[in-house]
Amino acid sequence: SSALRNPTSSISLFFKDRLPRTRDIISQVNGELRGATILKPDGQVDYSLIGTAFHYRLCFYFKNCDPRTFSAWSGAQLASGRGFLPNRTVERFFEECLSTVNKFRPKSLRLARTKEVQLLQLCYILACFEQFDRRGTDINSPLKMLKQDLTTSKLLKFVPDTIVEDLLKLSYVAYDRWRKQFRSRTFLNPTFCGPNYLNAQADLIVKQCLWEVKTTISSNIQAIWLYQLLS
Repeated sequence: SSALRNPTSSISLFFKDRLPRTRDIISQVNGELRGATILKPDGQVDYSLIGTAFHYRLCFYFKNCDPRTFSAWSGAQLASGRGFLPNRTVERFFEECLSTVNKFRPKSLRLARTKEVQLLQLCYILACFEQFDRRGTDINSPLKMLKQDLTTSKLLKFVPDTIVEDLLKLSYVAYDRWRKQFRSRTFLNPTFCGPNYLNAQADLIVKQCLWEVKTTISSNIQAIWLYQLLS
């Protein structure tokens, strides 16, 4: 997606040249979204982290999967290798995250609030780890403040309550709207291999349909999102 945001990149220029007429479909979709209820958290938050955390919860709606299969695991290993986080903290977190998934079995389920909150806290920490994989270790991450070895329960206390409440609303809305889809055959985070080692990772494939999940505080879509689906 970074190449698509660069207006001079070869990929961005290709789409603008071959698919310049996005206005009609954008206008149609934005018309359908007009008047939609916006679930917006209170205060200043990192919206990208919330979006990634929601993506992880969505994955757990579709599959009871090992969190070490996600990009968060690569990011956590990178952060640990650079000395930002104790290795034991990282190992313990992913072990207990998997244990929670095995215990709650969240696939296709609307969990009770207490269990849902705990799972969403884990999803938020997974999102923080993924940031290291996506953007490197020079970012301003809330996990960089944690130099000491922490138990997972203490780690989860760093997740702000306002973010948990926002994720809770998103999670339950997703369940109400898509619960029939959660039992479908699904591929999580599929990677498409392109030429010259240019790979693209999608969010989901559900019943042969490619899903690109976006969280936004605006009820409008952008042309770049269409290009991202196609790329």
